[in-house]
Amino acid sequence: MRCLEDWDFVLKVSKAYEIGFPPEVVMEALTTQGGLSSDVSGYFQNRLYLLRKYLVNYKDIGTLEQVLLDILQKAQNASLLPQVQKMMELVLKM
Repeated sequence: MRCLEDWDFVLKVSKAYEIGFPPEVVMEALTTQGGLSSDVSGYFQNRLYLLRKYLVNYKDIGTLEQVLLDILQKAQNASLLPQVQKMMELVLKM
């Protein structure tokens, strides 16, 4: 994965340990043109990879619908909703 490695790490850890999130912002990210944070297609490819990888976990803890809605909302904001929906359908059929 070229981006979202931190998400993958947190999801791995959460399978073995109880985790939590602070209510306040503790870090801000800097997005630069040409950097991984600005790689929109890479972001969605990796979000869908993580969806597939942790699908059972999302179902088990009852967050699957929230994850799907988050991905679709971000796709809508990026004007990529039809493409992401098609990719998501393939991931969910696996």
